[in-house]
Amino acid sequence: MASTVAGDHPHGEDIIRDAGKLDLKSGLQLTELIYSKNTLESSLGLAAINSLLPDPKGEIKKTNAFEVLKNKSKNKIAAVFGHFPYLDRLRQTAKELFVFELSPHEDELPLNRVPELLPEAEVVAITSNSLINHTIVDILPYIRNSAFSVMVGPGTPMSPVLFDYGFSMIAGVRILDEEKLYHSISQGASFRQIQGVELITWNK
Repeated sequence: MASTVAGDHPHGEDIIRDAGKLDLKSGLQLTELIYSKNTLESSLGLAAINSLLPDPKGEIKKTNAFEVLKNKSKNKIAAVFGHFPYLDRLRQTAKELFVFELSPHEDELPLNRVPELLPEAEVVAITSNSLINHTIVDILPYIRNSAFSVMVGPGTPMSPVLFDYGFSMIAGVRILDEEKLYHSISQGASFRQIQGVELITWNK
């Protein structure tokens, strides 16, 4: 799985190369789409990567990562990359909350504020979409070593490789019923409407 991230063109001009023939490519060939500057293609690349990963082993829990973040953020400075539906819960407990977005609205912050503000954060949550739009490389250098950091989202690769990059926890999904999953996606379901999956977290 991975989120479908549309481009920033006003009328959706981005197209998928070889659309209609992707089923003729190997899984490895599809993973290389992650490097594309076209975020629709990069979305497919991340989904391909996730499809090839083995089931995660270790301390796996069935939980919503934002419940963990709510507890970790109590009286601390927190930073979130991505507009998640649980931000109000974090605001209830965090001493201060920075919300970064590529196209910020209202009280959200642009990414050019990252070098200034992110080093202050004691708790950091980064959307897995940062792998798709490649902003992850502009974020990681500014996370303080002592911060509790999480990658979260349906596209999060459940791979211990992310721990090597300093993440304290990774939070994604585990597919329980492929038929229900395909059925809901084929009908245009948003992530919160998708059936056949469960939220999981993996601690370092």
